Amino acid sequence: MNAPALSNLRRYAPRPAHELRAALGRLQAYREAFAASRPDDMPSIDAAIARHRALLDGGAPPSDRPAPEAAA
Repeated sequence: MNAPALSNLRRYAPRPAHELRAALGRLQAYREAFAASRPDDMPSIDAAIARHRALLDGGAPPSDRPAPEAAA
């Protein structure tokens, strides 16, 4: 298997809880530090925080896609 394929496997593999908690802590620290100076980044940071919290709670991460009935 070539390197890009391995990279993609690692990217989408389930992460251990300790890695998710560490990443969530970094995201929250970034949000606190830059909320006033970088307001344009906050929606994507909030979405990433929500995804990490959902994964830590054992659920599926929230989807960025609209619900099928909302799209129609």
